Amino acid sequence: MNKDRLLEISDFKGPYRAAAAISFDYETSAVYGDIASLRSKMRGAMLNLAGKLLNHGMDLSFCYGLGYSMRRGAYHVLDVLRKYGVHATWFSTGHVLLKGNKEKDAFRVNQRLPYATELAGFTKPTTWRRFRPTFHYEPYKDYIEKPYWYCGDQAQALREYGEDIQCHTFSHPYVAMEAPDNVRLDIEDWQTVAAKNDFANAIILAFPYCGDAYRYYFDLGMKAMIGKRITGQKHEVINLPSDIVDVYKEYGIELFTRCGSKVGTITSFANYNDAGLHFMPDIAWSGCDQSVEALDRKFKEVTKNRAAVNVWMHPCNVFSAGEIANFEALVEYLLDRQRNGDVWFTTIAEMWDYYKKVMRCRLRVVSRGRKKYTVFLHNGNHALVEDLFLLSTSGRISVCGGDGNSLPTKDGIIVKRLPSGETYKLTVMVS
Repeated sequence: MNKDRLLEISDFKGPYRAAAAISFDYETSAVYGDIASLRSKMRGAMLNLAGKLLNHGMDLSFCYGLGYSMRRGAYHVLDVLRKYGVHATWFSTGHVLLKGNKEKDAFRVNQRLPYATELAGFTKPTTWRRFRPTFHYEPYKDYIEKPYWYCGDQAQALREYGEDIQCHTFSHPYVAMEAPDNVRLDIEDWQTVAAKNDFANAIILAFPYCGDAYRYYFDLGMKAMIGKRITGQKHEVINLPSDIVDVYKEYGIELFTRCGSKVGTITSFANYNDAGLHFMPDIAWSGCDQSVEALDRKFKEVTKNRAAVNVWMHPCNVFSAGEIANFEALVEYLLDRQRNGDVWFTTIAEMWDYYKKVMRCRLRVVSRGRKKYTVFLHNGNHALVEDLFLLSTSGRISVCGGDGNSLPTKDGIIVKRLPSGETYKLTVMVS
C-alpha cells in the first residue's frame, strides 16, 4: 500500500475497498481415472451405456465422466457470465488448451507421482499415478473424437468471450513435491501449447492440490499434502523450493494463488515468501454446498482488510440445476457488492495489472496549515492510470477548487485520469 500520513493509494480502482474474482480449476479427463484395471473397464462400460440412454448420447465412461462434467459445467458457467456481462478466470491444465494431439508432440512432461498415496492425503482417483505415467492413456485424437480429453474448442470460445485463461500446470502434479526438471518441462510445455493455440502466455498460476508446500513426517519418512495431519507424528512444513520458484519466474509467472500454505489468509496481493513473486488469497466454493449467506460473513472480513480474493471452484460444480442457480446467486451477490461500491468484481488478471500500476505511482502530501494540504500524485507508469483511489486515513476529505479530475467520496478521493509520467496536484481539506 503506497501511503502518506493523510492518504494512501488503494490497491483497487475507486471507490472499491476490496476486490473479488471468480476462478475455476479447469481440467479434462487427461489426468483422472485408472482405465487399465478390469474394475474401471466394467464401470466405464456401465457409465457409457447409462450416458447414451440418459444423456443424449453423451459418453460418460472415460474417467467416470469427469471430462464430460467439466465441459458441460463450463458451458453452464459461460451462459451465466454472458447473462450478467461479467468475466471469470480459468486456471487450465494443458489438455484444456489442445484441440487434439494427433501429431503426438503436444507435451514432453509425463511423470509418475510416487508421493500420491492415500496416507499422504491423495484420493483414490489420483493414487494410480504412482504406478503409471500421467498420460499413460493419451488417445492421440482430437476434440471431435475425444471431447472430454481435449477442450481447446471450448477454451477458444471462452477466450473469444473475453475470459482470462491462466495456468493450472500442464500435468496437474503436486508442485512442491516435484523435481525442478519436471516443473520446468511442465511450465514450458504449457506456455508453448498456449502460444501455438493463440492463447496468451500465463502470468498467474494456481497450484493443483493447493500444493505450494508439504508436510514431511520424520518417523514415516513421507511427504504429505499440506492439509494432511497425522496424529502423533512429528513433522515440518516444507515451503516451495527456491529453485522451483526461479523456474516459474523464468517462464513469466508473476502471481500465485490456490496456495495451501496461505489458507485462511485475508489480504491484498502480498509478497510470496520474499521470493520475488506475489500471491493472492482464495475462498473455496463447491456447488450447492455453500451458501451466499456464509460467503457474506467472509466478505465482511475481506472488505475490512481491503483484500483481494478469488472465489474458486471447478466447472463441474456448476452442473445440476441447483448448482447453476447457486452459481448465479454468487454472481448476483458480487455484482450487488460492486454496485454498493465496496468490492470490485473483475478478473484476476485485470486486478493484478491495476495493482502493478499502483505500485509505480507515488504519493506526497504537504501540510499548508489549518487542516489544509497539497497532494502530489505521480504516475511512474508508461501508460495512463484511471480511477486511482486515494483512501483517507484521517477523516473526511474535501477537494478545494478542483478541475473536474478528482471526485470526493465518503472514504477519500478518486483521481479519474493520470497520464503517463505526469504529476497531479490538488488541494484538500480534512474535516
